[in-house]
Amino acid sequence: MLDIGSGSGAFCFLSNALGHHAIGMDLPRTDKASAVLSSSYELTQWYHVDVIEHAIAPSKPLPLLERSFDDVVISNPTFYKQWREQDWDFLFDELTRCVTKDESELYIKINTPKMKTTGGGATHTTSSSGRWSSETTG
Repeated sequence: MLDIGSGSGAFCFLSNALGHHAIGMDLPRTDKASAVLSSSYELTQWYHVDVIEHAIAPSKPLPLLERSFDDVVISNPTFYKQWREQDWDFLFDELTRCVTKDESELYIKINTPKMKTTGGGATHTTSSSGRWSSETTG
């Protein structure tokens, strides 16, 4: 499982404790990283979580091998705020390239003011055609 925007690695840590194999993806850790990134990096080390260092950006390919993950989680990302529809399409195409199953799942939860009070998220599933179908929750 791939957790994009993994932050402290808590989701990966819990997933791994439950018997899954989860790897995080988050911003590169540099000497000039903010205090939040630095403490998140320390937690991922404490949790023994593997993190792929990569900044998600529009039209920037993911540094992943084809068919390398069963499922993908994107929970409360910060990278999307200026994105257009074609930026999401590019990311979905990249994720489709990287999943192993015809029916892999992509769970996305984005906190917006409305969603903070009502909860919610969306689960997307790949089909044999390689496209994601959607189901909204919350």
